[in-house]
Amino acid sequence: MDITSPSPMSKSKDTVQFLTRPKRQLVKQLDELAKTYNRESGNQLMVEIAEMYTKLWIEMENARLAMFEEQRTRLQRALTLPIKSAEVEPEHKPLAQGKKGRK
Repeated sequence: MDITSPSPMSKSKDTVQFLTRPKRQLVKQLDELAKTYNRESGNQLMVEIAEMYTKLWIEMENARLAMFEEQRTRLQRALTLPIKSAEVEPEHKPLAQGKKGRK
């Protein structure tokens, strides 16, 4: 997996506005981190983080979905196994023999 190095938010015309509603605590944290790491704003930092980690998120999501699909397949396979009735044990079992030479 290739994680690209951080790059400043694009100033070209290929950007669009994207409405998000993060919790106030996250906005506050992003604003503080933007100051700490010399970014223009918390919003710019959020875009940078999203750009860097989107590919990683896709890989993780695909792995999670594959895991659930495998579990579903195994469950379906188990549900199609024939049901075998329990057998009654014989009334007179042979007695277990002890080890030879035990004193």
